[in-house]
Amino acid sequence: MTVQKPIYINGTDYTALFPAAGYEVNYIKETGANAGLMINGAYNEDTLALKAVVSSPLMPVDEDQQAAFLQDVMSSDYASVYYFEPSRKNFRTAVMRWELGTTKFRGQGADGKMYWTGMTVTFTDRYDMEA
Repeated sequence: MTVQKPIYINGTDYTALFPAAGYEVNYIKETGANAGLMINGAYNEDTLALKAVVSSPLMPVDEDQQAAFLQDVMSSDYASVYYFEPSRKNFRTAVMRWELGTTKFRGQGADGKMYWTGMTVTFTDRYDMEA
């Protein structure tokens, strides 16, 4: 049995909209102008910030679920995201930029509701996660 890690966006629990195996977390380094290959062949890092990136496709959702999710996420340029941070082995809340992928209309389900699939959501730290 898979124990799903919860994810809250702007204080609302959206765990059920994500696959049971959950969301993915990876990391990016924002580098400055002093990064690069030095004359002696060494590579110099100029890390300005380390940022977490949380992403996942959404489960198939009906139009009401999708509209509520989109309105919540798109209500601001940034979202407050509460998720499990693997590098800390603990939960974390962060202010994050958001990106939404394409969603596809799938038609009417047996319950009479209209369904959409395929949307991927990606959240990226606005600030250095180590600050």
